[in-house]
Amino acid sequence: QKEEQERLEQEHKEQEEQAKQKRRERELVEKKREKLFVDDNLILAPKRLQVHMPEKTALSLKYSEKFSNSIGDKKRKEKQRNKKSRLFQKLKNVELLNNNIVAANNLIYKRIRDQVGRDDDIGAEDFNDLAQFMIYKDKYKNQEISELMLGARNEEGHRSVDAYHARLALTKMADQLLDVDVFSLKFDTDHDIAVNAAELESLANRLAAFDRLSAKYKYMESLPQGKRLELNSKLRALSSVAAYYVMRRDIITNDIYKNHYDHELTMDVTKAAAKDASPKDRKAERELAEKLVKSYILGRNMLRINGVPVKTIDKMRDPRFKNAEAVNFLNKVKADYEEQSDKSDQNIMKLVKAGYAKTDEQAGNVLTQLLEPPVMIVEADALLEQPVENDEEAMLVEKQQKVKNTFAGNVYKTLLTSDELIPLKGTREMGAVKNSIQALQAMLSGNMPGFEKTTGKDKKAKTDSKYEENVKDGIDGTCIAVVMLYKRLTDNIDSLVKRYGSAYEDLASMLAGLSDQCKKESESFREKTLEFHSIMRSDNEQKNRPHTWMEALSFNRGVYYDLDNDKSLKVDIDGAGASKVYKITKKVPVTEENPKGEEIVYFRTKDKVPPADDNELVAAVIERHEVSKETAKQISDALRNAKKFRLVYDEIYNTIKELKKVKADPKIVANNVITLIKHDLTVELNIPKEEYEVVGQIFLDWRDDRAKRCMAHDMRKSAHIDCGRNLSDRNVATSRLAKIFGIESMICDSRTAYVTMNGKVLEGNLMENTGGKSTLDIQAGYTINAISQIFMMQIFDYICGQTDRHFGNFHGVVMNGGIDKIRCLDNDMAFGKLKSTHIGDEGLNRILPITDEGLMGLPISFVNRLMAMDRSYINQVVGDILNQEELDAFEERLDSVRSRIIEMANRRQDTNWDEKTRKLSYVGEKGDDQLRQLWALQMIAREAISEDLDMGKISRFTSDIYGRTNTSALMKARKQELTAQNQKKKTKKK
Repeated sequence: QKEEQERLEQEHKEQEEQAKQKRRERELVEKKREKLFVDDNLILAPKRLQVHMPEKTALSLKYSEKFSNSIGDKKRKEKQRNKKSRLFQKLKNVELLNNNIVAANNLIYKRIRDQVGRDDDIGAEDFNDLAQFMIYKDKYKNQEISELMLGARNEEGHRSVDAYHARLALTKMADQLLDVDVFSLKFDTDHDIAVNAAELESLANRLAAFDRLSAKYKYMESLPQGKRLELNSKLRALSSVAAYYVMRRDIITNDIYKNHYDHELTMDVTKAAAKDASPKDRKAERELAEKLVKSYILGRNMLRINGVPVKTIDKMRDPRFKNAEAVNFLNKVKADYEEQSDKSDQNIMKLVKAGYAKTDEQAGNVLTQLLEPPVMIVEADALLEQPVENDEEAMLVEKQQKVKNTFAGNVYKTLLTSDELIPLKGTREMGAVKNSIQALQAMLSGNMPGFEKTTGKDKKAKTDSKYEENVKDGIDGTCIAVVMLYKRLTDNIDSLVKRYGSAYEDLASMLAGLSDQCKKESESFREKTLEFHSIMRSDNEQKNRPHTWMEALSFNRGVYYDLDNDKSLKVDIDGAGASKVYKITKKVPVTEENPKGEEIVYFRTKDKVPPADDNELVAAVIERHEVSKETAKQISDALRNAKKFRLVYDEIYNTIKELKKVKADPKIVANNVITLIKHDLTVELNIPKEEYEVVGQIFLDWRDDRAKRCMAHDMRKSAHIDCGRNLSDRNVATSRLAKIFGIESMICDSRTAYVTMNGKVLEGNLMENTGGKSTLDIQAGYTINAISQIFMMQIFDYICGQTDRHFGNFHGVVMNGGIDKIRCLDNDMAFGKLKSTHIGDEGLNRILPITDEGLMGLPISFVNRLMAMDRSYINQVVGDILNQEELDAFEERLDSVRSRIIEMANRRQDTNWDEKTRKLSYVGEKGDDQLRQLWALQMIAREAISEDLDMGKISRFTSDIYGRTNTSALMKARKQELTAQNQKKKTKKK
C-alpha cells in the first residue's frame, strides 16, 4: 500500500512537471509569435513618431487679477440670450462640445456591437477599453482588433480574452495611435476645442484605455527596450495634447466659467473668491482658478513637447502673482506637469485617465444592454446546421470539429512570413532576384513626363515642339533604364533556375514563367510607352492628369483598339450605363477554321466601386445618361430625398429587382417606380413620355450601383474594396495570378485594354468566353481533372478574397463523359482589404473556410507553388493594378493558408512538412494526388450526409453531381494504374 501511494505521488509529480513544461513551451512559442507580430505590425519609422502642432496655436494670459461680478444676475441672463454676446457664445460652445462628445461615444458603442457577441467571454473593463478603439467608419478595421483581443477560447469554446491575444491586440492599437496627427486641429479658442471635441475626446479615451490595458497585460514590459522607448515618446507627445484637452473641456463646461466673462475670472488662487460668495461657491471659484493655471502650463508643455519653436515658447511667460500662496501653487503645477519634471509623464497620464468618460460600472451596463440576444431571422437551411440541444455526443463532436478547424483565431500567421516559407532563403541567387524586382518596381512607381505645351494661351496655338522633343528624350532615357532592369531580373531568374531548378521544379517553373513574361514586356516596353504617350495626348481629359510608368506598363501588358481610324474594326454596343459592353469585331483572313473571317472580343470599360455618399452616387448615375435638365433635377431630388425616400426605399428597390429578373423594358421600370414615388411619397414627377426609357435605365443603374457598392464595400461580408477603386481590373489581376500559380486554364483570360472612340480614350478590360455552362445545369459527374481544379479554385478564391464565387460564376466544360474542366468568370469582387481574421473559421459570404479536406485535395505541385510564393513576385505581376493595402491583405490571406498547411502537417500522421526544403509531402496512398483528392472528396460527402446538407453548402461540389461520380471506381482504376506503373519500373530494373 505504501509503495502504491509513493507510485501515485511520483506519477502526480511527473504529470505536474509535464504540465509545467508544456506551459513553458507554450509561453516560449507565444513570445516568439509576439515578437514576430510586433516586428511586422509596430512600425516605428521616424515620420510616425511626430505629432505636428499648428504653429498658430497660442496661449494667452487673458484673465483678470481678481474674481469679480461686473454685472448683475438679471443683466447676465439678458446677455446669455443675446446672440452677439460672448456669454451666449460660451453657452453655445458648451452645447456643441457636449453634443460632439455624446455623438462620438454613442458611435463607439454602436460600432462595437458588430464586433462582440453575447457568447463572447469579455469583462466590462476590457469591453470598455476595447470599445474606445472602435473609431473607424470601416468596420472591418475595427474587427481586426476585436478578433485579436478575443482570440482565445474558454472551456465552452467561446471567444475569450487572455494575456497573449490581448498583447497582440495592443500592438494593433499602438500602431493606430502612431498614425494620430493633430496637425489639422486648432486649440486657439473654446470654439476650436468644441468643434474638435469628438476627435480629441476619442484621443484622450484611447490613450487612457491603452494605458489601462497595457498595465493590465504588461504590454510595455514585453517589448524590446528600443521599441518601448520609441513608442513611449509618441505616447508622451499624444498624452500632452490629451491632457490639455481634458483640462480645457473641464473648464469650458464649468458652471462659473460658462456664466462669466473672461475679465471677471482670475488665475490667482488667493483672489479667486468673491467676498459675498458662500463657502461652496468660494471653493468652486478657487478650483476654477487652479484649472486655469493648469491649462496654461499644460498648453505650454504640449507645445514644447511637440516641437513648437523655442522662440514661440519663450514668449509664453509665467503668470505674475504678488501673493506667495499663488506663486507656490504655480510652481507646484510646473513641477507636476512641465516637461523637465520627473513626475510629468506620470501625472499627465493620471489627468488623462481621470478624464476617461466611462466608468467600469457604466461599461458593464452598456455591455449587458448591447449583448441582449437580437431578434434573428433564421433561414431554413441554417436550422439544419444547429446541433440537437439534448444530444450531448453530437454537441461534443461539433465542438471537437470546431477546435480541429480553428486557425484564424490562433493567429498562426504571426509565426510565418514569406521569408520563412520561401525555399533557398539566404542564397545569393534568390536575393538577387528579389533585389532586381524591387529596383524595377521602384523605377516604375515614378511619374511620367508631362504632356504637350503650347506656344501661346490660345487653344489653337501650336504645340511647343521643343518641349515635346525633350519629353520624348526623357521617356527614351527611362525606357533604356527599365529595359536594363528587366534584363538584370531575367538574368537573375535564369541563373537561379539553372542552379536549383532540378531540386525545386515547381518554384523553377513559376519563376521561368515570370522570366518569360518579363522578356516579352522588355522587348515591347519602349514602343508601347511611346504609343501610350501619343494616345493619352490625343484625349484632352487624359493629358491633363499625371501618369505613372506603372500605367505605361499596364498599357504594355494590354491590348489597344483604335475604333476611330482602324477600318478593319467594327463595334456594337450591348447593355447600357454601368454595364455597357462593347463587342469589337476585327476582319481577319478567312480560313477553314474561321470561314467568316472575324475575330470577336468583348470590351468592358473600367468599372469602379460607386461613391460612398448617396448624393454623389445619384449624380454619377444621372451623368451617364442623356436627359433634360428638368428631368435630371426631378430624378435627383426624388432619389436624394432621404427622409421621405427611406420610408419606401425597400419597396422601390425590390420592385426594380423583380422587374429586372423578368428583363422588363426600361419604360415599364420607369412607369412602376414613378407611380410608387407619386403614391407613397406624394412627390410629383412630371417626366415626358419620350424620356421614360432613359429614366427607367437610370433607376436600373441606380439599383445596380447600390448593390455593387454593397457587395464591394458596405456589407460586413463584402470584399472590403474601397469606394472609388477599380473593379473590372480585378478580373485582370485574377487572370495574371492564376498564371503564376499554374492554373491559368481555370480562369477566363482577362487583359487590360484601351479603346479610342469618338476622340476619347476608354480604359477597361477584355473578357474571354467560358466555353461551358453552370455546373448546376449539367447532368454529368466529375472527372478527376475537374475534382482537382475545384479544390484549387476553393483555395485560390480564399487567397484572392473572392466573395462572389457562386455556382453561376464558374462553369463546367463536359469532356470524357463528365465535367472535365472548370472555367471561372466574373472575378471582380476580389483583392480588397479582407483579411483572414475577417473571414474567420466559418467562412465569409461565398468564401469557404479552410479545412483539412480542402487542403488535402490540392495537388502537391500547387501547394509547393503556393508555399514558394513571395511578395516581390506578386508586386511584379499585379503591382500596376492593386495598391499597397490590397497587396498587404493578399499576402496576409496567403500566409494564413500556408500557416494552416504547416499546422495541419505537424498535427496529422499522414502529412509531413520538411523545414529544410520547405516542401509538403504525404505518407502512403495519400502520396498520390488523385487518390488523396478522391479521399478528400469522399470525406466532404460524408460530412454533408452527417449534417443532412447539400455538399454545395460546405464546398464547391454539389451532391447531385457527386451522385453521378463513382469515386470508388475512380480510386480502384487509379490504384490499378499505379500498380501497373510499379510493375513496369521493376521490369526495367531487372
